[in-house]
Amino acid sequence: MKTGVLSLAVLLLVGCVSTQTSRFAGHTPGLEGSVAEWVWASQLNRKTTARWHHNFASVRAVRGSVTVETDDSIKAARVGRQLRAGAKITAAENSGADLYLAANGPVLRITEVSKIRLVRLDLWKDENGAEVIDTMIEVEDGRVLGYVKPLSSDSSYLLKTRGGVIRIRGTEFAVNADGTCKVLRGVAEVFGDSETTLVRAGEKFVPEKGVAKVTPKEMQEGQDYLVASSN
Repeated sequence: MKTGVLSLAVLLLVGCVSTQTSRFAGHTPGLEGSVAEWVWASQLNRKTTARWHHNFASVRAVRGSVTVETDDSIKAARVGRQLRAGAKITAAENSGADLYLAANGPVLRITEVSKIRLVRLDLWKDENGAEVIDTMIEVEDGRVLGYVKPLSSDSSYLLKTRGGVIRIRGTEFAVNADGTCKVLRGVAEVFGDSETTLVRAGEKFVPEKGVAKVTPKEMQEGQDYLVASSN
C-alpha cells in the first residue's frame, strides 16, 4: 500500500564519486581490524553529554510489507510512527519505506528486500547555534537511497555495510549492504580494510573493484527504479 512518496531527485542515486586513497591502521564480520571498523567504533565511542538530544525518524511512506522491530515488539510499519535508535526496519519483496530524519538526514528510502538498523540519531547545537548531528545506520541487507544536507565539520553521518563504512557529507546517495556506493551529488568517503576512498558525484565505488564513472544506463536505471517504487 502506498501511503506517501519521497520526492527527491536525490533518490535517483546510482553514482559514487572519485578516488583519493589514504592508509590507516585500524568490527562487523569481515571488518575486524580494518579502517572501516576503526572509524565506526571511534564514532560509536564518542562521548555524549547532556547537551546531546536523542532524535527520532518518522515513517513518511510505506509500500507493501514493512516491519519495525524494537526491543519488545515486531509490528507492521505505519505512517507517522516515530522510530528511535535501536529500531530495525525490514522491507519484503515489492515493498519499501521512506523515513524522515529531520536534522539527522533529512530523508532515507529503504528499498525492497532490505533491512536496516538505526544505531544513533543524535544532535545538539554548538556555541554559535549551528546544528551538529551524529547519525549511524547499519545496512544489513538490500539497499538504501537518501539525501543528506551539507554537514558541519563536527557532524557525522555513517552507514555501515558488510563491505565497509561510508561517511556521507551533503550527498545524494545509494548504498548497498555489500558496500557498493553510488553518488549523484556531493561527496562520500568509503572506508575499507586498509584504505579510504573519496567518491565524488557521478561516480560509484564497488568493493574489490574500486571507483568508476556511472554510466548513462545506470543513471537511467536508477531513475526508472525510483519512479517504479513510487507507484
